[in-house]
Amino acid sequence: MELDIVVIGGVSGSGKSVALGALEDAGYFTVNNLPLPLLKDLVRHLGESGFTRIGVTVDPKSGAALAMLPAVIEALRKLPARVRFIFLDAKVETLVKRFSETRRRHPLSSAERTLREAIEFERTLVGDGVDRTVAATVADAANGNLERARLLARDPDLARRRDAFASAPRRLDGTGRAVVTLSTELFGLIDAAAAPLAARLGIGMITVRKAGKLPGPVIGVDYQLEYGTARMELRPDTVHPADRILVVDDVLATGGTAAASVELIERAGGQVAGIVVLMELLGLNGRSRLDGYEVETVLAY
Repeated sequence: MELDIVVIGGVSGSGKSVALGALEDAGYFTVNNLPLPLLKDLVRHLGESGFTRIGVTVDPKSGAALAMLPAVIEALRKLPARVRFIFLDAKVETLVKRFSETRRRHPLSSAERTLREAIEFERTLVGDGVDRTVAATVADAANGNLERARLLARDPDLARRRDAFASAPRRLDGTGRAVVTLSTELFGLIDAAAAPLAARLGIGMITVRKAGKLPGPVIGVDYQLEYGTARMELRPDTVHPADRILVVDDVLATGGTAAASVELIERAGGQVAGIVVLMELLGLNGRSRLDGYEVETVLAY
């Protein structure tokens, strides 16, 4: 059986432990701050012991040994193993703030080396030792965005697909002529995916919301959820005849929300340019309720 190995490198304070914790939650056997020269032997031993999913963070104090990383990864792939390397980074000012606000000491700081000097010194070590071109993902974890570290750990290939969501409308429409995106409602909040997508594409946005949330005259449709029933509503005056509307949602589960949105758009006189979702839950087969429409997903589980 092929091993699944995720190696997390980067500067201290960039979220490596957070990312490793996400891997542990996902069922990986994890090791924190492993000296790089020990990585091959550790993986071989764990593989022989029946562990097939392994996550490690590389000790920044490995220093010059970090230059071995490309060769180590290549050797691991011959086991055989699927090996992915995530490099987490952050701005110096962000790191200074993080270490200053906690009791945690930077691993390379000392009585002779200030916090800022330690951060700069580590960056020199890591920058000289790690060829970032071997990384599946290079992530800037600045501005406290540790949630991105968690997401990248759960799906290290996410960065390779980060443009898939924004480019999906053009793939669906051919010319990118969709004029409006439609946002659905999630736990009482407007789906945050549609607004930045509309802004990037330079098009407008309208919303479908649960019953009683929209002002003015509305049309509605009742639909079945995996946990009950719900009603979605749309203001028909926000849809102009022949508008090409892109339905944007966060999750495609049973397909009820997306199917209701499609029905409302067409009842209001619009055309569905396509449906784009961030994540599809394949086991619930929601796509079957959207036969005849182009559906694009970024992640599928």
